[in-house]
Amino acid sequence: MTKATINEIANKILVYLENISTGTEICTREVFLCVYGQDFFNNSCAINGEPIEDFDLIEVDYLVRKIAYRHKLILDSSHYDNMVTGLPHNIPYIIKRRK
Repeated sequence: MTKATINEIANKILVYLENISTGTEICTREVFLCVYGQDFFNNSCAINGEPIEDFDLIEVDYLVRKIAYRHKLILDSSHYDNMVTGLPHNIPYIIKRRK
């Protein structure tokens, strides 16, 4: 998947996160499903003609968490620190707003 597509997905996810209630617990995979109406686990998900796989959403999740601060968001997943919980895009975070 190209960097441009990863950036596009991350930005759409962040726009969605900006518009949901503070205190909501959600993960990047769930937001992806809400934004795109398809789940990449069915092996038929594609954005801009590019198929999406686990490792692609790992990159998207990393970028979402990295640039959330610029969107005045804090994605707090501290409840899951030091736990073996699975892939990063499946780890829930609580939406908080930065002042």
